[in-house]
Formats: sequence, C-alpha cells, structure tokens
Amino acid sequence: MKLKKIILACLIVFPFFQSNAQIEKEIISFVDSTEYLINNGRKLLLEEVRSYNYTKAHEIYLFLNQKASEKQCDAFTYNEYLLISVLTSDWRSFTEKAKNFKSHQISFCYPSSPIMARELYQEVVKNLPHIQKGIQVAEVSQEEKDLLNLFQYVFQAEKDEKRYNVELKSFQKNYPSSAFTSFVNDYLPKPEKTASMAFAIGASVGFPQGNFKTTFTNGFGIAMDYDICINKVYVSLFMNGTFPRVTTPFYAESEYGVRTDFIMDDKFDYFQGGLKAGYYVVRNNRFHVAPYLAIGGASLTSDIYPYQEDNNKELKMFNSFFTGPGLHSEVKIYEYKGRTDVPYYYYNYSMPGYVSLKLDAGYNFITNQKHEIIKGNMLYVSLSLVWGIGKF
Repeated sequence: MKLKKIILACLIVFPFFQSNAQIEKEIISFVDSTEYLINNGRKLLLEEVRSYNYTKAHEIYLFLNQKASEKQCDAFTYNEYLLISVLTSDWRSFTEKAKNFKSHQISFCYPSSPIMARELYQEVVKNLPHIQKGIQVAEVSQEEKDLLNLFQYVFQAEKDEKRYNVELKSFQKNYPSSAFTSFVNDYLPKPEKTASMAFAIGASVGFPQGNFKTTFTNGFGIAMDYDICINKVYVSLFMNGTFPRVTTPFYAESEYGVRTDFIMDDKFDYFQGGLKAGYYVVRNNRFHVAPYLAIGGASLTSDIYPYQEDNNKELKMFNSFFTGPGLHSEVKIYEYKGRTDVPYYYYNYSMPGYVSLKLDAGYNFITNQKHEIIKGNMLYVSLSLVWGIGKF
C-alpha cells in the first residue's frame, strides 16, 4: 500500500519538475533582440560622437528611437535626448522635447547607465564653439533660437551670470505665453542670486568717548562675526570684546552698596554684541562697501580679581542697550570652487567659496549708564579674516 502511495506521489510531482526545467531552458535561451540593439546602439552612438561623426550618430539616434517606440519604450533619458540633439544639430528634436517637458514621461524597458549621459555632456562642452555657430545659422524661429542660446549657456566653463540672468528675463518678457515656459522655468538654471554666508574672526579696538574716554584707555581685543549677504542686503550677527584700563582713579558702589576703589591700570572687560543690518552701495567681484545700523547690548565689568571664584565680586559698571551707525568694507583675497558629487544634469554645479579681509567701523550710542564718571559712547574698529561660502 505504501509503495502505491509513493508511486502516485512521484507521478504527481514529476511533471512539475519537468515543467520548471523547461521554463529554465526557455529563460536561458531567450534573447531580446531589441534590448541588444538598443544597448549596442547606445555604445556605437557614443563612439561616433567621440569620432566627431555626427551624421552617423544622428542616424543611429533615429534608428534606436524607432526600435524603442515599437516596444512603447524610450531609448534615451530626457537629458540624453537634449544632449544628442544639440551635438547632432537636430534642432527640431530639441525644441519638440522642450515643448513637451511638462508632459513628457520617460518609459524604460531596459536599464540605462548614467555613464553615457556624462560623456555626452563632456562632448557638448568640448564642442561648444561648433554648437554655438550651428545655433546662429539654425533654420528655426527666433524664439527657438533664443531658447537654444539659453540652453548652451549652461555648458560654458566661465559663466557670465549677469548676462544669463538678463537673457533669461528677456526671454520670459518677450514670450510670456511661450510653449517652452515649463522648460524655461523648471528645467533651465534659475537666475543666480549673489548670496553668501561667512564667518570672520580678527582684532578689535574700542575707543571710548565722552567721560568714558577720560577714565579709560582704548581697549584691544577680539571680534567675531557671522555674515549673511543676499544681493544688496547685508546682515551680521556680531560680538567683540576689548580690555580698557583705568587712567583716572575712581570709586563705584555695587547695587548692594559695596564700594570698590579702582586705581590706575586696573583692567575692565568691555563686551558688545548684536545685529548689524545694511545695504551694499558697492558690491563687485573684488570689493564691498555697506553702511549699516547696529543694535544690541553692551556691558563694562571690572576684572581686578585674579581668581575665577572671586568673579562674584567684580563690579558691572553698566549693562545697556546700544544702537549706532557703521560701515562695512571687505576685499577678496582668494576664491575657490568646491566641486560637488551630483549627477551630470546639474551642469557642473559647484559651491564657490572665498577668503577675504574685512574692515568694520562703527559708533555705538550707549543708552543706560548710571555712573556719571564713565558716561559716554563707544567708537570701534575691527579687522578680520573672513572665510565665506557662496558668491563674494
């Protein structure tokens, strides 16, 4: 009885294994001729481009498009379509792709390597003078020619941002209801803002004014700033401290009525910190000038006890709000561009940076001083080394 069951089970299972073996053979022997054509065709097209045989490259391009469409597929990525079009002077293909940017949906039946797109991009960069000449004589409308001129800009090694911004705005103004609006607004690079953020550290000098000046020496110390610049707007979070010394002996009482006598050469700590906000009257690639208004807090505290545990005995002469005008100036001494590891279609996007030297000077009106002997304001000057990220 057991033998019959085993034989029956074998009769049931055997066809299943036989079927799987047949499927495996079919999979191994299956060759998708279209995939083979497209993959090899892409390699051949790139080889023809490298050899400057653009006519042959264009023929391969058209052939692969036809073969891929038979399978309801795309032979190239959207960026590859654009790059091949400008390399082979197929302006019509380019403008059609640009018109359909918003509705275009890439459909891949086969994997696509980004290596080809990167190499195509490099070929466009190398052959940009030839492409620019081709655009000038292209038999297309003026609107399409203006669009092609905008597109070729992103391949230029030394980009004139101001010129690009002007041409982009001009295109948008001249063709307000253009069929290329989505492509221009969503694909092409946005107008570049002259923006940066920077950290500065350096030396500061404080020049007391009024009675403050008759009682204390000028103070030397340290300055630190965190600057944010967007187009013509200058904003800075800053703080600096200086260490004036007593020139005229005096005494003062704390809020608890404790009297302290200060003698010649006693050291004090002057601290000020707050916000500067200004507007550039000069901002070019080498030099900046921006008047600003500063607001914040300032304090003057004695520093006559040598040990930290005696800090509670130090006398705070004032802790006051201040406001006042100032002038920011800065000169660039070095510029660099840090390449970023991003896909080719960001067009060599890089984060620029710079090192500069800045000189700031200001006058602070100190509003709350209880001791008549030191009533006065503060004139200050700082010289700092700046490390910035963004456009100088």
